[in-house]
Amino acid sequence: GNLLTVNEWSYIWANVRQRVTLDFYTICTTPSLLSMFDGVAPWIDLVAWSMTNSALPLYNRTLSWLALVYDPILSSNISSGRIIMGGLTPGFDDFTQSWGACQQRNIPRHPDLMRAQLDYFSSHSIQHLFIYTWDDWTEGSQCEPDVKNGTQILLLLRQSITSFYGATQNTNGDTMLISRWVNYPQLRNCTAINVTSIPSIDISCPTTNCANYLYSYSTMILLLSFQTIFKIPYGA
Repeated sequence: GNLLTVNEWSYIWANVRQRVTLDFYTICTTPSLLSMFDGVAPWIDLVAWSMTNSALPLYNRTLSWLALVYDPILSSNISSGRIIMGGLTPGFDDFTQSWGACQQRNIPRHPDLMRAQLDYFSSHSIQHLFIYTWDDWTEGSQCEPDVKNGTQILLLLRQSITSFYGATQNTNGDTMLISRWVNYPQLRNCTAINVTSIPSIDISCPTTNCANYLYSYSTMILLLSFQTIFKIPYGA
């Protein structure tokens, strides 16, 4: 649906603050709404990513991406007195029928991506982090352990944040995290699970992208139409 406008948010916060006795801070994920919030943690900006040079090394491309997203915020008068949070993500991939509409929109899940983000935040005095996301599997931004990569991303996140804040790495804690995942009393081999039901909504895309799929489908319909019109025997 449509996002709320600046005026609508202004009305909401004015009414809420009149009705509650406790003070609170509000954080938005859309920079254009910052004037009505106390801070912003910019969401993963795919438009800005698409504007960067794909030929650059991932680290450099990530810095260019963040400059497009954060530089206008940091240089704006509106940001004065407000919290600017670093939206930290391990990557992105929403190749599904819904959000991504079966279009390939991918930000590589790679250590250089996270390293560049934290380096940019540090060099621009952005001290607060907002992690995108714990378990958003349909957008490929999850940090939650999985059966393929285990705790790899979560450990990278843990160790990277430790370095970001200048703390000492806790190798014992890393080992405990891995142990908890490996020894958790739950099946790890998904193929061994007896599936008794099928999800009612399938959001997966064809193995080829939808454009090729639709092209093939349209070509098939066209050929069938020609066969019908010109009485061409099937298989001819």
